[in-house]
Amino acid sequence: VWGLSRGDLRVCPPVEMPLREGGIYLVTGGLGGIGAALARILIGEYRAKLILVGTTPLPDRSQWPAFVGRQGKVAERIDALRALEAAGGEVAYHAVDAADLSSLQEIVAAAETKWRGRLAGVFHLASAGDPTAHWQEMDRHRVPVESIEVYDAMFRSKVYGTWAIHRLLKDRPDALCVAFSSAISLFGGAAFSAYAAAQSFQNAYAPHARANGLPGSCCFV
Repeated sequence: VWGLSRGDLRVCPPVEMPLREGGIYLVTGGLGGIGAALARILIGEYRAKLILVGTTPLPDRSQWPAFVGRQGKVAERIDALRALEAAGGEVAYHAVDAADLSSLQEIVAAAETKWRGRLAGVFHLASAGDPTAHWQEMDRHRVPVESIEVYDAMFRSKVYGTWAIHRLLKDRPDALCVAFSSAISLFGGAAFSAYAAAQSFQNAYAPHARANGLPGSCCFV
């Protein structure tokens, strides 16, 4: 049974972080808010080499100055990537579907060759975007009437993407795998059935993977 309880991190015993200094990490959703913050930590504290995956194609680097000070997703992603590079990070960004196994295998192989190492882990943050617009059309997104198309879109990253990462790590049993879910998977929400179901898959996958010795040392955040 899932639930929440109050905890005091000050009394928790210290735990050694399972992160490798200078390791190669794949971060899906890597230029979003949480993804970019995580990337800064990995670079600043562990000198990690990062493969960042997102759904937003970026223009040629020569065009980046034209986006300085502008609004919009492309400008935000460029700003985030430039900040990571300015912090001294070795970063490769790819506009790739997290559920596309062949593309993931290709970019990881290229990074392993470039940086002369093996993939040390995956942080899976990719999501299907912001579903809060469903509040504006609640009657269209309740469980009995939600469309297959919406379920498929929500499942794309959290279900199909998680399974693609599972297969990516098949021959990398020592790699770390961290899946990011949402509290809505525990409490649900009107008009969020597809989103909650997608997040719930990750909640179930992580303990199952650990209990059955599946590729990657999976945990849930």
